[in-house]
Amino acid sequence: PLQGASLKPTEDSSLYLIHCYHVIDLRKVILGGPCSFNNCILLIHQLSRGENPELVEFYHADFWVQVHDLHHGFASENLARSLGSNYLGNFMCIRVHLNICQSLMRKKRFVGKEKTFLKTLFSYERLSLICYICGVVGHSEANHIKLLEILVGRDSGGDPKASLT
Repeated sequence: PLQGASLKPTEDSSLYLIHCYHVIDLRKVILGGPCSFNNCILLIHQLSRGENPELVEFYHADFWVQVHDLHHGFASENLARSLGSNYLGNFMCIRVHLNICQSLMRKKRFVGKEKTFLKTLFSYERLSLICYICGVVGHSEANHIKLLEILVGRDSGGDPKASLT
């Protein structure tokens, strides 16, 4: 921050209050996100006056997403507004508010004017740790249950046994 900030833990040791000393610094944090530390996403919420930080549920984050492969006639300002916010050149850049407990969308199908299906691809900017098995932000596939099921077979008794194939 240009004007400085202070960091103070709350009673719940997993939450911290960050006080930006200038509104420009606060806007840079809110609009520039998502923020991360050690490749883990930092969930940020701007408190309203009198709001209790201990009662805030941290399940959402704002992301910048590039929308690629939009066919002629689909890359419009109206579409940008319906999906998010900005339009830039060969792709559309939008800002979305996503539940990080759900899988990220990699592609979406639209119906064209002649009833043909058109596919767009999404590229997430400044994405931190993500599981490529389930598509959820915040953990890697190294400890995902599906990977463990692949690596550990089960015999008829339900006991795990090592499987090298």
